[in-house]
Parts: sequence; C-alpha cells; structure tokens
Amino acid sequence: MGAWAVGAEFRSKRENMITILGQSLDILLNLNSKGQAALIHALGVTAAHDGQLSVAEAELVRAVCATLNYPLPPILVHR
Repeated sequence: MGAWAVGAEFRSKRENMITILGQSLDILLNLNSKGQAALIHALGVTAAHDGQLSVAEAELVRAVCATLNYPLPPILVHR
C-alpha cells in the first residue's frame, strides 16, 4: 500500500457495507492530486469497460468524486 493508506486495515469479514464505504472514502481523502486523478480515471475506465453503465457503478463513481471534490468523468456528465 502507498503512504496514503498507512493505518488502514483490511477486513475480510462481512460488515456493514455503508460503514466500510465511508471509511474507505475517508482513506481516499489522503490521496494527492495526481493520485485522485489516476483513481477517477481508473474508475471511469472500469465502469465503462463493457459499454454499459449500471446505476450502482455510476453511484459509486459519483460518491468517490463527491468525497474528493473532483469533477465527474465524462462518462457520467450526461447521465
């Protein structure tokens, strides 16, 4: 893991997914601007890989962008 994730623990047991998502988003706040850009780019490419965008995929990308105060990737701008 990179320095931005120092102190983060991996949990394999099934837990409250909203709590885990919130904690994960908090960790992403430690990314620098290049890391944020790379993450958002990767999320957009991954979400669009099959030519379709599910509601769940779009909402996850939106949640990450909102947390990082980062603009939505073009794939989501008109949806």
